[in-house]
Order: sequence, then C-alpha cells, then structure tokens
Amino acid sequence: MNQAMEALKIAMEFEDIAKSKLEAVIEIAAHQDTKDAINKMVEDKNKQIEAIQWLIMAESGKLDVTEQKEGGGMSLPANGAERMAQGKCPFSSGELAKMGINVSEEDLKKKKSDSKPE
Repeated sequence: MNQAMEALKIAMEFEDIAKSKLEAVIEIAAHQDTKDAINKMVEDKNKQIEAIQWLIMAESGKLDVTEQKEGGGMSLPANGAERMAQGKCPFSSGELAKMGINVSEEDLKKKKSDSKPE
C-alpha cells in the first residue's frame, strides 16, 4: 500500500472517531441549537468519510472517473447515482472542489511526480 493510501485511511479513521464523539455529545447536549449544530457536523463528517473512501479507491486505481463520449471527448454520467452505479466516483470535479479536494489533471500529475522516489 502506498503512502498516500495509508495517509487517507488514517484520515478516514480520524474522521470516523470525530463523528462518533460528536454523536455521543448529541445525547447529552442540553440545548437544541447545540444538538442541531452537531447533527450538521455529523452530516459533514459522513460526507468527508465518503469522499475519502472514493479517494482511496481512486488512488488504488480501482476507480475510473470519466467515460468516453461517442465524439471522442470525455463526459460524466448525468448524476452521482448513475456514476456510482457504474462503479465510478459519484462526485464531479466541481463537487469535489467545493469539498476542498483538487482533482485537476495538472494537480494529479504534480502529485504523481512529487511522490516518485528519486
């Protein structure tokens, strides 16, 4: 397993631990506003965990995020559910960018060249 995948798995474990701690607080929080805010944070943690899982699959080479159009260009299926059903990342690059994850070709090439041993 490469270092990136190992780091992603550790990050996913930390997100899961943080999520479970937040869920425990929901049970004991006194104010509804606090509970509502923590519920939102738990939802965000779930999204982060799912995104990290997809990144792990992409890093391992088990994920094809694009498909060929008949005209030779690249396209994504219409929605995340269709992409997921095809075994592809359900998030577009724009959606990943909104989550703070850069998956541009230039960035991915840079990361590959940075990770090569010299």
